[in-house]
Amino acid sequence: MMDLIVRAIWDGEAGVWTADCVDAPGLILEHPDLDELIEALADLGPDLVAANTKFDPKAVRFKLVAERLVAATP
Repeated sequence: MMDLIVRAIWDGEAGVWTADCVDAPGLILEHPDLDELIEALADLGPDLVAANTKFDPKAVRFKLVAERLVAATP
């Protein structure tokens, strides 16, 4: 099993999570809700891996790393 690292970064100005994967070009997703972004990754990710890499989607897992800056004071 191979883990592909997917990085999700919160864009506060746009109000969306943007996710991409260096090892799977074309795997780029945006969604305002992180849980729904994860669902989209599970639904679309295998097809994007099959279309844009030489990896077997059945042998791939996604490791999602999410980043969001939060102010220490309100």
